[in-house]
Amino acid sequence: MTRRLAVTVIAPLAAWALTGTLAAGTVTLTSVSDNTLYEVRDGHLSNGAGDWFFAGKTFTSFKRRGLLRFDLSGIPANALIESATLTLYHSLGQPVTADISLHRSLGDWGEGTSNPEGNEGSGVDATPGDATWLHTSYDTAFWTNPGGDFIEAPSATTPVGPDLGFYAWSGEGLVADVQAWVDGSAANDGWILIGDELAKFGTAKRFSTHENPVVEEQPTLVVEWSILGDVDGNGSVGAPDLAILLGAWGQPGITDLDDDGTTGASDLALLLGAWSV
Repeated sequence: MTRRLAVTVIAPLAAWALTGTLAAGTVTLTSVSDNTLYEVRDGHLSNGAGDWFFAGKTFTSFKRRGLLRFDLSGIPANALIESATLTLYHSLGQPVTADISLHRSLGDWGEGTSNPEGNEGSGVDATPGDATWLHTSYDTAFWTNPGGDFIEAPSATTPVGPDLGFYAWSGEGLVADVQAWVDGSAANDGWILIGDELAKFGTAKRFSTHENPVVEEQPTLVVEWSILGDVDGNGSVGAPDLAILLGAWGQPGITDLDDDGTTGASDLALLLGAWSV
């Protein structure tokens, strides 16, 4: 399967125009992998190459959990994540409003070539490399817990109603996840989407995947980031930035990193703390 990364740099150095203290940018990413965990005892179902993935509970009381991951390698490793917003297209679902929560996955997982017919709600036999209810990679690697391993506390929750269309998730939890993935303090294993599983049945929602032929409906993640101390805007903090800061000593402007009105010792400390070259 061809995996695609769509990156749009919308506003490089945008913060220079606003505060003069940060190099900054915004990237819009399309998911690079997604799948569905279909609750079944022997873990033989998956949907690695389908147009949709699911989260919630079916009318026959079986759970569905979505998997979603983005390639963040285009964001500098020393970036400070300012905001993160996930947008999904809800294309089919039960006529109820149900909370859909994002949980940071604690295990790597895959997507194979499995591709169900119809509305894809029942899944299809997994192929090598697929994630399933039991497997991170069918049929040689397993989750510790059936249904996936994840942080119990949700990173973000959004109610998804009966209306079709776009729904968004954002907040401090998503920012913390993306920050950890960018700076390398946590492995980027993406999110597991979990719907209302407390109801007896009938809460499942369907969302478009990165394989969906309608490009506008594919999952997107918009990330706003900044780099403190990158006063020359080259994406890193090093000797050129230090030279600019020392040359502006005692003056306001882009080298006033702590926004106290003048360039001084505290700004120098911040720049040296962010040193990357």
